[in-house]
Amino acid sequence: MKEEILIHLNIVHGAIWGALARKGLIELTSFDGTYLGGVVWANFVACFVIASVQKFNKGSFFVGITTGFCGTLSSFSSLILESFELGANYNHLSYPTVGYGVLQVITVIISQLGVSIFGYHLGVHSQFKLNTPQYVTYLSALMGLLLFVATVVLLGTYVPWREWMFSCLFAPFGALMRYYLAKLNNRPFPVGTFIANIFGTTMLAVFTLLSMSHNNTTRIINTVIGCQALIGAGDGFCGGLTTISTFVAEMFKLPVSMKYKYGSISVVISFCIVLVILGSYHWTQGLVTPVCQL
Repeated sequence: MKEEILIHLNIVHGAIWGALARKGLIELTSFDGTYLGGVVWANFVACFVIASVQKFNKGSFFVGITTGFCGTLSSFSSLILESFELGANYNHLSYPTVGYGVLQVITVIISQLGVSIFGYHLGVHSQFKLNTPQYVTYLSALMGLLLFVATVVLLGTYVPWREWMFSCLFAPFGALMRYYLAKLNNRPFPVGTFIANIFGTTMLAVFTLLSMSHNNTTRIINTVIGCQALIGAGDGFCGGLTTISTFVAEMFKLPVSMKYKYGSISVVISFCIVLVILGSYHWTQGLVTPVCQL
């Protein structure tokens, strides 16, 4: 019981930092003219870290780093959503023809997975041993509890950080759900991670649809705080539930034939779900900018 509590609190600690780091890297690398920006660098760093710590002693602190921090820093659902955004082109970029959207989808998926796999390779080559003292595990657990309390306080008192704090609030719940789903993982197919990525991607598509839908005259979600909560749920819960770092780590352990089956089935099913949920609305009604991002 004591060990399970320590695991939970270490996951909370790692998930909050993972959510903050992912949002920070996306903000830092998303600008006009960038060649490759957005969640790709969060996925790269997460894959590097999860591979580099594999020689750490396996305990609560290790789970906090891998399941909590790396799993939340990386986001499978954000990758799929980004590929749809560029493919559907609802930001009205200048494509030569509509068909170039298909090329964008392929580009996003190949480039992001390629960068993530490269990050994992680098991490494998950078592995080092570390035996974590027990007091570090306790300190990390205490920090997890304090960070969660601080998140709740800041959420209610400091408006400029509200969208970020919503992400930090929801991220631990996604990471903890993924932790329990991981118990379903068994070779040759990691069922738990597969369910986490599919369900998390579905929920992100639903949250995105709610924040960007309208009824001809007004947005469905027309309050700033409601919009921030939805975006925070997408960034936090869905980002914490879905993972590229574990997804890539699992593919490295699978037989070659199963690597491609697991990877392609996960990507294709997730993309088709987003296509049905968001695409059907976008091509009939049109998606609009969320009110909190105007």
